Amino acid sequence: MLVASKNPFAIVILAYLAAVETENRDPLRYARKLALTKRLYQKNFTQDTIVNLFHFIDWVMELPKDLSERFGDELAIFEGETNMPYISSIERLALKKGHKKGLLEGRKKGSQEGRMRALTSLLTQRFGPLPAQFTNLIKTADTQRIDRWLDQVLTMDTLEDLLETS
Repeated sequence: MLVASKNPFAIVILAYLAAVETENRDPLRYARKLALTKRLYQKNFTQDTIVNLFHFIDWVMELPKDLSERFGDELAIFEGETNMPYISSIERLALKKGHKKGLLEGRKKGSQEGRMRALTSLLTQRFGPLPAQFTNLIKTADTQRIDRWLDQVLTMDTLEDLLETS
C-alpha cells in the first residue's frame, strides 16, 4: 500500500522502515536506498518535493564511503537515462567523494539545511502553511533538535506538539 501511495509521507515511512530493516546490512541498504530514490522520480512529485525527500532518505539511510560513491554513480546514470537531474551536481559530487575533509564542513552545513528543508516540507504537507513562529523555531534549532523533530513528525498530532518537544 505504501509503495503504491502518491502521498510523500509514504516515502518517508518507507525510508524509515528500510533504514531500520537494513541497519548494519550495508549492501541491502544500498539496494533499498537506490530503489527508493528511483521511486521518487516515478511518483510525479514536484522537483522541490523530490529534493526534500531525497535529503531525508540520504540522511536516514547513510552509506559507507564506497557504497556512497557507487550510489552517486548509479544515480547519475539513472538521471541521465530518465532526463530528470533533480539532485544537483554538487550534491552528487559530495555523494561520490564521500566525507573528504574539504567537503565535510560543507556537507554538515548542507545536511543541516537539508534537514530543515525536509522538516519544513513535511510539516507543511502534514499541517498546511506554517505560521512564522514555527518557521523561525526551525531556522534557529540545532541539529539534535531538528533530528528529534524529524523522528517525531509522523507521530505529531498537531503542529503545537513541535513546541512541546523543544
